[in-house]
Amino acid sequence: MNEHEGFEPRRPAGLRWSVGLWTWMAALFLLIGFASRTTSLPASLGLALWIGLGAVFLRSGRRGARYVLTATAVLLLVPAFSGVVALGEDAGAGPVLLGLLLVVVPLVAAAVLMWLPSTGQYFRQLREARPSRG
Repeated sequence: MNEHEGFEPRRPAGLRWSVGLWTWMAALFLLIGFASRTTSLPASLGLALWIGLGAVFLRSGRRGARYVLTATAVLLLVPAFSGVVALGEDAGAGPVLLGLLLVVVPLVAAAVLMWLPSTGQYFRQLREARPSRG
């Protein structure tokens, strides 16, 4: 029997913020999908579902969610950043700033907050507290 069984460590603030930011990103892609009403609707809804499920799994303490959401962030940053830059060339600084504030900054913050040392320690404590499968 594990000495930590039944022990649930407190979620660190960085993890709570990360889950909140990932939830924000899921809601944002959901809104983008419904607002666009084009062929991008299924892609936006799928991305919102993917990120939303990742946030739920991250909140529940599944370490794999960190890897999946980090890969998602990297894959989203390239087109988001290039889209913000391309938008800025045509429309001025306002849309660039809006794109940075709504997409890029929360995406980077959510990814970084998942990998803080306190979050890693939380996942280690969870792993030690769970009964072994053997």
